[in-house]
Amino acid sequence: MYNTREDMEFGRFFEQDKLYPSSIQTAQINAGSQTGQEWIFTEVQTLAEDGTRAFLIQPRNKTSENHLFISMTSSDNCTLEIYEKPTFSANGTELSPVNTNRIYKYNAKAKLRLYHTPTITDNGTLLYKELGTVLDSKRLALNSNYFYYIKITSSANDNELSILLDWFEKKIRRI
Repeated sequence: MYNTREDMEFGRFFEQDKLYPSSIQTAQINAGSQTGQEWIFTEVQTLAEDGTRAFLIQPRNKTSENHLFISMTSSDNCTLEIYEKPTFSANGTELSPVNTNRIYKYNAKAKLRLYHTPTITDNGTLLYKELGTVLDSKRLALNSNYFYYIKITSSANDNELSILLDWFEKKIRRI
């Protein structure tokens, strides 16, 4: 339940007198102002000190907008970095996301491609960097002409890491 229209538009909701960020797209879908498909990929990893988990994102579709959110929790500090236009020699292994819409088009295939363990030769342009044990990125509207590189680096041994990549593919309406 949203307290004000502004809260709904910015995807905020209240629980136990605390303000939490939420998906702007989810708020807009609930309000009926947007249609599309939402996708998630989750995993749990244990990283060594200075160990990394890396993802390469390829938005591919020029007829839809892709909006990405990243959430991460860890047992000790990690650094989350997001880069635009990395240089790489291999994509890595493609991952299979889950369509969160279980009613309509649940068997659709994501247009955005997600890979793990890419071979990166240059990180690209740094867009976002944060250190902590609970990290939520800002919403990123991805340019379909660029690749994106997500790098998570552990600050300690036996660091339990939980990752959620959440994106929304909205069809662009031509007026």
